[in-house]
Amino acid sequence: MSIETPPLKMQTVEIVPAQVTPGQLANPVQPIKVKDLITIGAIVVIWGIAFVGMKEILHSSPPFKAAGLRFIIAGLCLLPFTLRPSRLRQLRPIDFVKFATLGFLQTTLLFGIIFFSLQYVPAGISSIILNTNPFFVAIFAHFVIKGDQLTRQKIIGLLVGFSGVMVLVLAGGKSLGDVAWYWPLILLVASLVWATSTILVKLFRFRDMLTVTAWQTFLGSLPLLAIGFLFETKPIDFNWSFGLWLLYIAVPGSAFAWWAWNGMVQRYSASRVSVFLFLIPVCGVLGGVLLLGESLSYSLLIGGALVASGIILVNLRLRRKV
Repeated sequence: MSIETPPLKMQTVEIVPAQVTPGQLANPVQPIKVKDLITIGAIVVIWGIAFVGMKEILHSSPPFKAAGLRFIIAGLCLLPFTLRPSRLRQLRPIDFVKFATLGFLQTTLLFGIIFFSLQYVPAGISSIILNTNPFFVAIFAHFVIKGDQLTRQKIIGLLVGFSGVMVLVLAGGKSLGDVAWYWPLILLVASLVWATSTILVKLFRFRDMLTVTAWQTFLGSLPLLAIGFLFETKPIDFNWSFGLWLLYIAVPGSAFAWWAWNGMVQRYSASRVSVFLFLIPVCGVLGGVLLLGESLSYSLLIGGALVASGIILVNLRLRRKV
C-alpha cells in the first residue's frame, strides 16, 4: 500500500509584464520597468539636493517669495510646450479646475508650509515628518483605488523603510530641541496634503502629464507670490548663490522632477511608487558626504540598507504556485 503525498507549494517571485494606456489607472501589480526605476532614482537624487537648495536660498529671500519664484519659473519653462493647438484642443474647462486644485494642494499649500517651516525646524526633523507621506498614500489608496490594497508585506516594507529614515536622522543627533510643539503637526498636515494630491493625480486620469505639471506649477505659484510681495517686507538679496540654487530647484528640481514624478504616479501603483520617497533623506545625507566632505557614518549604511529593504518589500510581488 502506497501513500501519495500532496505536492509542495513554493513561494516564487513572478514578474509579469503589463501595459497601461495613458489616462487609465495603472495595474497595481505592474512591475516597474528598469528605465522608470532609473527615472525615479534621478528624481529622488534631484529632490535630495533640492532640499539643500531650499535651505540655502532662504538665507537671501523670505519663504513665500522664494517658493513663488521657484514654481513660476518652473511653470514658465513648461507652459510654452503646452500651448500648441493639438494640446489645447484636448483641454476642457473642467481640466483647469483640476489643474488649479492640484496647484493649490501640491504647490501652494505643500511648499508654502515647507518653505516657511524650514526657518524654524531642522531639516532632518522636517524630512522625517514629510516622509510619513508614503504611509498616508498607502492608506488612502487602500480605500479609493481599486486593487491598490494594503497587505501585510506592504505594511512591513513601509515600516522598515521609515525606520531607515529615522536611523539616518536621529543617529545624526537631530532632535526636536527647542522646536515649538505645533511645527511637527503643521508638517504632518503638509505630508497629508502631499498624499492627497498624489491620489488625485491618479483619480483625475490625466493623459498629458506635461500639461498638468505646467499648469499646476504656474497656477500654484501665483498665491505664493501674492502672499510674498504683499506681506513679506524683507527684500530678496539677489546674488550668485541665490540665483544658481533658485535655477536648480526651479528647473530640474520642479519642472523636470514633478513632470516625471506625476508620470510615475499615474503609471504605477501609488503606494509602491511613493515608498521611493524614503530615499530622499538618504540622498541628502550622501550628498553631504560627497559634496561637503562629511564623514561616512554607520548610520548612513544602516539607514540606507533599511530604506532599500523597505522599498524591495513593498515592490516585490510574491505569488503562490502549485
